[in-house]
Amino acid sequence: MALAIEAVRDPARSSQRPRSRSALKALELFTGAGSLALGMRAAGFKHVALAEWNRDACETLRANVAGRTLNGIAQWKVFQTG
Repeated sequence: MALAIEAVRDPARSSQRPRSRSALKALELFTGAGSLALGMRAAGFKHVALAEWNRDACETLRANVAGRTLNGIAQWKVFQTG
């Protein structure tokens, strides 16, 4: 489950400009090995953090982050919960 962390624009206020794709942020819960996170990254989201309870999945995520297997994931913060 990924939560987009963005302010909702008020359509009644036409002076509000849409945010750029680089400003999109997400907090991902129940991350697993990170496939949804990778898709959201490709869609322009920057992850604030990823949380997962499964030790093996967290180890996979940490190994991919440390190994910089893909561009843009080196800053991912992985939290093991539970």
